[in-house]
Amino acid sequence: DSFLEETRARVARMQRLRDPAALGAEAQALRVAAATFGAAALRDAAGALEEAARIADHGEARRHLAGLPALVERTAGVFPKQRATGKR
Repeated sequence: DSFLEETRARVARMQRLRDPAALGAEAQALRVAAATFGAAALRDAAGALEEAARIADHGEARRHLAGLPALVERTAGVFPKQRATGKR
C-alpha cells in the first residue's frame, strides 16, 4: 500500500530532522495524508506533532515523534480489515 509505504518513509525522515520548521512541514503532510485515508488517530498524532514543532517545543515534538512508528503499524493492521469490509 503506497500510503503506508510513504508514511513509514516519512516517519523515518522525520526522526532524522532537527529543524522545527522542516519537522512541522513533514508533520503537516502526514496529517493531511492520514486524514485523506481516514486514519484518525494518526491524523491527530501528526497534528499534535505539527503544533509542537510550530511552537518549537522540542521535548513535546520528540515525545509525539517517538510514538509515531508504533501508531503507523497499528494503522497498517487496520487497513486490510477496512478494505475487506468497505468501512473507514
